[in-house]
Amino acid sequence: MEYDKKIRELEEKIENLQEKIFWLTISKLPDPRHPYYELLLHLNISDIKRQLMQHALVILSWRLEGKEIPEEFKKPFPGIPHELLYSENVPTFEEAKTILSNILEINNSEHIILLLKALYREGRFQDICRHLLEQIGEDTSDFCMPF
Repeated sequence: MEYDKKIRELEEKIENLQEKIFWLTISKLPDPRHPYYELLLHLNISDIKRQLMQHALVILSWRLEGKEIPEEFKKPFPGIPHELLYSENVPTFEEAKTILSNILEINNSEHIILLLKALYREGRFQDICRHLLEQIGEDTSDFCMPF
């Protein structure tokens, strides 16, 4: 019985912390030096999803550069067809949007565009982000956090 009480107390503390973190993300001013992390917080992206997304972006970057993808990197991604992620073709925005949407469980093109712009502005995966954004006529210089 004592353990049940402690577990419930810990669950309540975790819920309270999650709520406070959420409040912080919507009440503070965005830091223009870190738009990527601001967006991760705003969209409530878990670290596991972030890592999977970055792994997928490495693969898409290699495809853009025409590099061969090493076999040890060809792991399955839940909900993403192997041939979509590991194609030998230069990635398109639609392919990247499908891949990122499935990984992050985001069904909103605007959020994917914001994510690519935030990554670009923070100096991460700039070549692939620029390539994908240019395909849909988006300018990498006009970026402002929408919150």
